[in-house]
Amino acid sequence: MENIKFEFIAHEVGVEIQGKQYFVDCSTDAQGFVRKQNEKMKQLLDEIRAGEKSEEDAVSLLAETLAYVFRGEGVDGLLSGRNVDDLSDLAVFVAGVFERFNRNRLRLIGKPTNHAGGYKGGRNGKGKRRR
Repeated sequence: MENIKFEFIAHEVGVEIQGKQYFVDCSTDAQGFVRKQNEKMKQLLDEIRAGEKSEEDAVSLLAETLAYVFRGEGVDGLLSGRNVDDLSDLAVFVAGVFERFNRNRLRLIGKPTNHAGGYKGGRNGKGKRRR
């Protein structure tokens, strides 16, 4: 019987934006923070529609949220001077990074690994599943 190996995985995912390298924190903590901020954004959008808040408030909330998940150098340059559309697009991108990270994480849990620590199952290199 083949051993099943477990290794802790990094929760930071490297991404390239505008030709520069950044890291997205995909930890449970960061994803929970983003969910809470999303609820705040829903409430803020209602307040903007009612004329109680402005688009600048949305920019501020989006920038705060993105600064939390893009930990590291150069984040201020990435976020400063951006409008609500730019930051919304970036937030959608981050949601996709989270989704891909979580999907890959679930796929790897409990799977046999090769000596390099990579996933051993799946396709055989010819586009066909092993039988």
